[in-house]
Parts: sequence; structure tokens; C-alpha cells
Amino acid sequence: MSTGLLYIAVGPAYVAEATAAARTARAAMPGLPIHLVADRHPDEDVFDDIRILDAPAPGFLEKVRQLADLPFERTLFLDTDTRVIAKLDELFDLLDRYDVAAARAPWRRSPIKGRPDAVVNIPGVPAAFSELNTGVLLLGRNAATEDLLARWLAIYQKILALPKGGTFTDQPWFCQAAYESDARFYVLPPEYNCRFVYPTFVADTVKILHGRGEGPRIVENLAASINSVRNPRVFVPRKRKVYT
Repeated sequence: MSTGLLYIAVGPAYVAEATAAARTARAAMPGLPIHLVADRHPDEDVFDDIRILDAPAPGFLEKVRQLADLPFERTLFLDTDTRVIAKLDELFDLLDRYDVAAARAPWRRSPIKGRPDAVVNIPGVPAAFSELNTGVLLLGRNAATEDLLARWLAIYQKILALPKGGTFTDQPWFCQAAYESDARFYVLPPEYNCRFVYPTFVADTVKILHGRGEGPRIVENLAASINSVRNPRVFVPRKRKVYT
């Protein structure tokens, strides 16, 4: 079965960021194909295949649109601000049993922009079904996944058509689509989507770092620091310390 990584980037800054992200993935897994969907060609030759968009949609909509057309039978989609710091071969094995895998978001419901005490209401989804982070998505290409992704796109397009709908991110609506779909999905541990911009609990080798605003050298030091031990630990970003 075809297996590979997918990045989606619109705008020069995000294409450059995707290139840096793909470089880390290439170092960790040299033989794994890497696909880029973007509105321009990158400056470096790090991708195996590139599809150029003529008129990309604004915001997160293009990301959701492109995920409805998976390039591999087993696709790992990664946000441009991710860094792969260890091999991920075992991650794809989850698709032998599940259709989709994602890690929990640091918050249970997305905050509403400009209203710090308010969160997005997801109709029909119990509060106990928390949001999943859509920056790291493991997706098997099959009917169940296609239905989930089509639901996500349809829901999100309706949200964006509402007054002030554009203030919402894509993530709550992936949560709704996942809850409504028949897709078998697995919740990944944070080692596969370590949102290091928040205090983070991990309990094994961290394999994917996820966050923006850190230079290559700082991320390299962070990778060594956060994996300096393997036992349960908490990483505190402001102090850049690991507590066991």
C-alpha cells in the first residue's frame, strides 16, 4: 500500500515553513515519499511530488478541501509548523485496524476569537467528546474516511457562510464530523503531536513536535531536552524544563 506524508501550504511564509518541516521528516525517514500541495514552488528540492494550486481558498478552507483528496492509501498529514524528530513507521500500522488517528487538542473546545471566556459550541456533540487537533492526521484512504472528510468540508463550508463564521477554525467541525461518522478512529498519545507551546505531559519518546516561533537550533535543543528521559514527565515551555 502507498504510504507517505502530506503538507499543505499557501503563501511564501508557509511554503518555507513546510519545506523546513519536510526536511526534518526526510532526515528521520529518508525513504518515505513526501507530497506538497501549495500555491507556489518551494526553494528547496525536498518534496517527491508537488501540486500547485491556481486559486487557493482563504484560511483553513483550502486545507480541508485538499484533505478530501488523499495522495496515498496511508497518508500522514502534518501542519507546516511540525517537526519530525524520530521514525514513525509504527504509526502507519494503526491503519491496519483504524481509519483515522489524531491526538487530542490542548483545549476541549476551541476558544472564540476576541471572546476569551467563550468557546465554540459544536451542535450534537457531547462535551465529553473533546476536540482533536487537526495538525497531525493519520488517514486511511477508504469509504469511511472519505465520508468523514466530506462531512468535515460540508460542515465547515456552512459555518463559513454564517455571519462572522470565518472567525472559527476548522478544528471544531472536524470534531463534529468525526462524532457523526462511522469511521474507526484512534486517539494518538501526545508523543505523536507534542504541542510544546503549552505545558505538555508525555510518557515515552516524543516523535513529532508541533508549534511555531522556534528557530531550528532551539527546536533541536528542545528535542534533546524533551527526550532526555523516557519516564512520565511534564514539559513547561516558558521555562524550557522537563519535570519528572
